[in-house]
Amino acid sequence: MKKLLLASTAIVAFAAGAQAADLGAPRMPIAAAVVAPAFSWSGFYLGAHVGYGFGRTTPVDIVNGPFPMNTSGGLIGGQIGFNYQINQIVLGAEADLAYAGISGSRVSIAPQVLFVRTNMLGSVRARAGFAVDRALFYVTGGLGIQGGSFATSTGTSIWPVTLVAVRIMSTTRSVGISSSCSSG
Repeated sequence: MKKLLLASTAIVAFAAGAQAADLGAPRMPIAAAVVAPAFSWSGFYLGAHVGYGFGRTTPVDIVNGPFPMNTSGGLIGGQIGFNYQINQIVLGAEADLAYAGISGSRVSIAPQVLFVRTNMLGSVRARAGFAVDRALFYVTGGLGIQGGSFATSTGTSIWPVTLVAVRIMSTTRSVGISSSCSSG
């Protein structure tokens, strides 16, 4: 008798559909929220720069000793590079080259005049940085190159009578902050 009661209860329970009191009218689907993609420093870049350089140099004459002089002039150039961002760490490489018209002159022993000129500046550097959205705090290090010349004049002619072209290579390092103005 228990089996018959259990079987009839199961038939009645399974035959009737589920009835829920909280089911209302069908609702419209909710649109997904639009999220702007996070900014990334990854990728190639190309740029140009214009500036003005000034400084002090001290050529040394073997016979007469040092002759300090001020130098100044404009420069124009460009740079190219690549960055790769991993989470907030940014690694990259950059090269730049600039034409420079930075020069100076000084009378060493009258009527002799010394001339110095920097006509090219460049560098190849590695970069490591920490990105905070559109700001990048970084350090760089690499090889710096300068092309220049030294010349002397006897005073009887405005043209240099001795001209020595030089290429100077040295290490370079810098610390900086970059900011992006792009929209994505």
